[in-house]
This record gives sequence, structure tokens and C-alpha cells, in this order.
Amino acid sequence: MTTPAAAPRPGPTLDEEREAWVVLASIDGIGELTFGRLVSEHRGAANVLARAREGRLSATPRPTTRDALRGTEPRPIPAAVFARLVRAAREPGAITRRIEELGLWTLT
Repeated sequence: MTTPAAAPRPGPTLDEEREAWVVLASIDGIGELTFGRLVSEHRGAANVLARAREGRLSATPRPTTRDALRGTEPRPIPAAVFARLVRAAREPGAITRRIEELGLWTLT
């Protein structure tokens, strides 16, 4: 007798991914290049935050095809920035609450 395969874990909802984009983009020191690399490598901002929360995010991104063509290695995320990323991943509500308190809106 075979057992049925486990149902695939559903990915983040659109709202969860959008909120994760806002949180990740709000971290001081995460610029557009680092943001893009992280989101691309981990297939979404929510996955970046989940891996950071779980201690499974590396401060050094994987080399990309572009790196290989240029003969370069990706630079690690500075320790202070990485610490802010992990802190934000553990408490994303702090950022979203502050945005709401200030009456701001975000465009993603």
C-alpha cells in the first residue's frame, strides 16, 4: 500500500509577499541591488524573511551568471545590515506598524 504524497506547502499570499517586500525594502542598507539579488535567489521577499527568521539565510549571496561572466564574486551583506535584516524578519510588524502610524502608503 502506498501513502499519498504530502500536499505541497502553500506559498505566501499576495498580501504576505507585498508586506515582505515593504519590510525588506525598509531595512537600512538593503539597496536595490541587494534587494533584487535576495528576492531572486530566494524566490520572493517572504522567503527571504522566513529564511532569516529560521537562521537559514547566508550573508553572502550565491554567485549569479552575471558574476561568472564578469569574473567577480558577490559581496557579503555587511554584518550590521544583516543583523537589521534578521531583526526585521523576526518582527516585521514593527516596520509595518510604524508605516501605518506615520500615515504612509507604499507602492510595490
